[in-house]
Amino acid sequence: VTGVQTCALPILAICNPRTFHRLFYGSTYESYVRSTYPDEEGTELIETYKPTNAGSVKKAEKFFDAAQESEKKEEYENALDFYNEAIDENPDNAKAIYNRGKLKLTKLEISKEMAQSAITDFSRAIQLDSTYAMAYYHRAVAHHYLFPKARLSTRNDLLQAQRLDSALKKDTYIINFLSLPLTDSIPVSADTTRK
Repeated sequence: VTGVQTCALPILAICNPRTFHRLFYGSTYESYVRSTYPDEEGTELIETYKPTNAGSVKKAEKFFDAAQESEKKEEYENALDFYNEAIDENPDNAKAIYNRGKLKLTKLEISKEMAQSAITDFSRAIQLDSTYAMAYYHRAVAHHYLFPKARLSTRNDLLQAQRLDSALKKDTYIINFLSLPLTDSIPVSADTTRK
């Protein structure tokens, strides 16, 4: 047949990495980048290749609504998939990123990797909206889970959350945490001081 191209090269020539990933791997580009690259580099790649059309924002809203609905039904894995899709379509949506992080931290089976992934989400939500009190709050909770003795970062996030949302001044978790000393005192035995 004349005039019909069967080579995929023209399609590949117009694809950016995000489009290529979606076409050939079927998962979200944002999830792939977050699992493959360090935070700063990953954010730069996501920013570079994020969708820029109004249709993506509408799709993101639909995925976000579906994620919220799945959470209400306690279908947490489905909710995670929908949040991933919403964020892939609109990676600047702090609310979707925060909600995904909160889902990872509070509804899915917690692990060090899951808590670290939640911290990444909360940090990105804060980067997009520095007044997001609950993102600071939940980042502190995740950080405390991962590093229970390194209290300074957790304390700073909790204090920032309180500054941004006065209702958190009555939060029991924050009150109890802030009453702890910043560091655990580790007794030094006579044997450890000898050379």
